[in-house]
Amino acid sequence: MGEGSLPADLAPFRPQVSVKEKVIRLFGDLGFRAYADDLGLTVSIEGPRRLFARVFRVPLSQLEPPVPVETVMLEPPGEVRELVEAIVLLPPPEFH
Repeated sequence: MGEGSLPADLAPFRPQVSVKEKVIRLFGDLGFRAYADDLGLTVSIEGPRRLFARVFRVPLSQLEPPVPVETVMLEPPGEVRELVEAIVLLPPPEFH
């Protein structure tokens, strides 16, 4: 996570509602569960590893759960490419 506090006004960092809704719909149409975070800054997608491999055209081995210090970046597919800045795979949380 970044250091420091969030800016008082997040509006300049939020995507337009119509763009966010379109991204959620497009990923939903591809078979993902897509949803916006509470702050309205990002959209998360969830789905089976095979779906990620097919949509992002990467081998399953590239989608193995990353170690906590490793980040996997994927190219946004199709129509989403013009609307999404980055796709980053995060490791699953560890619950203690």
